[in-house]
Amino acid sequence: MSEELTIQNIKQLEVLDGEKAKALFGQNGWCGLISMTTTNGRAKKTQLRFKI
Repeated sequence: MSEELTIQNIKQLEVLDGEKAKALFGQNGWCGLISMTTTNGRAKKTQLRFKI
């Protein structure tokens, strides 16, 4: 089951640069990351697909 992510579902969106991301996520965060908190989060694996 998939749900569409809308602007109303996003509680917080944070962009972390390379150094901050690397401090939090180690080598996996070397190029930066986007951290998103939703209003209706669930305890399960999340998949996010997007096109630029």
